[in-house]
Amino acid sequence: MDTTATTHPCTPDCGAATYATKAPSPPCSTDASSSFSTPCNTPLPMLQLASLSFGGAPAPVRASSPCPSPLSHGAERPSSRRPQVEAQPMLPRFVPLELPAEGLIFLSPMAHQDMARNSSWSLHDYNVTRKLYAGYASTVCKATCLRSGQDVVVKAYALSGLSDFLRHQVLRELRIHSRLCNPGVVQMLAAFREGDTLVMVLEYVRGGSLDRARRKLGGRMTEQQALELVMAPLLRTLHYLHTQTIVHRDIKPENLLFTPDWKLKVCDYGVSICLGEERAVTRTGSRDYMAPEVNVCPLKRTPADNKENPQMAYGAAVDVWSVGALAYELLVGFTPFPGGPPATRKGDPTKSLVFPSSFSNDARNFVLSCLEQAPGDRPTVQQLLRHPWVASGLQRQAAPVAAAAGAPAVAGQAP
Repeated sequence: MDTTATTHPCTPDCGAATYATKAPSPPCSTDASSSFSTPCNTPLPMLQLASLSFGGAPAPVRASSPCPSPLSHGAERPSSRRPQVEAQPMLPRFVPLELPAEGLIFLSPMAHQDMARNSSWSLHDYNVTRKLYAGYASTVCKATCLRSGQDVVVKAYALSGLSDFLRHQVLRELRIHSRLCNPGVVQMLAAFREGDTLVMVLEYVRGGSLDRARRKLGGRMTEQQALELVMAPLLRTLHYLHTQTIVHRDIKPENLLFTPDWKLKVCDYGVSICLGEERAVTRTGSRDYMAPEVNVCPLKRTPADNKENPQMAYGAAVDVWSVGALAYELLVGFTPFPGGPPATRKGDPTKSLVFPSSFSNDARNFVLSCLEQAPGDRPTVQQLLRHPWVASGLQRQAAPVAAAAGAPAVAGQAP
């Protein structure tokens, strides 16, 4: 059979490899703005009481995840009984992650059964239909799995183009994302290494990003839309992550995706970190949503830089700051600190924030509590789930929801 050597369209430019295939793959669109399809015309859902739980102990987390880490090296899972995690003062000496061998690294139990196979894994098992993002060492594409017919997202890294620090970050992303199993998380379906290329196969979410949805709504949301579509499900997902001692570190509209029926999913774990395994001591994330304690950290050259310095470490409160910045943006139309987080020695930065008259007192308090300058003064995600703004949103919907279900309404309690 005649073959033609081609470069797969989802192979990163740096260190691009060639593959033998029957014919060149179709060209990719370079329109980054069309990364995800426009949200469907499904009406905005009413807030359902069952979408949140209040009071009592946090939802239990299984001691062993059905999605084990492919790079765990037999290490124990972090304790899941802590409602909020902070930097751990006693950790084993930091050791950068090692590259996995070629071939299949991880296969999710949630992957389509036709995706599983004993034969070799290759990028040419995926027909790329659109390029979503291209960087100097990675490429992200929408593709169709030729074995299962399923639409997926393929994220490919050129390993030779990565510094030691970035290589550790990529392997950490793989280790963390592969062990997450939650409805609010964009699922990793598989991961494999083919030569110089490390490939992550991810769930494709069709509804579009929060950033695009917000623009379609005129740049702002009502409090009820922001609460029911974004804040409530986001807090639930962050609570799940934090009980796994995982901090996302890059919560922003582009990393929040909607399904066609307006269910929220959190994506992009490229800078996420597990505080049960290493200290968070790096300036990373997006400046408009970056907490002050992250902004003062230095940039890093090697994976081990500052890892043994507990004074520099920060914790899960950085995600709470991002939640506050996001809530303000959804209700006002722009982020509270567009130039980045305020300096830590300039007093209370929230005093200069302007709140429209349409802001309820509870919503204002929610935002201000998240944007406390000192990390220890911010509420935990679990406490935010009980915040009056969230609780009052449920109470406003309790009567109609209960009436539709034919049951009496109980304020603040899921049916």
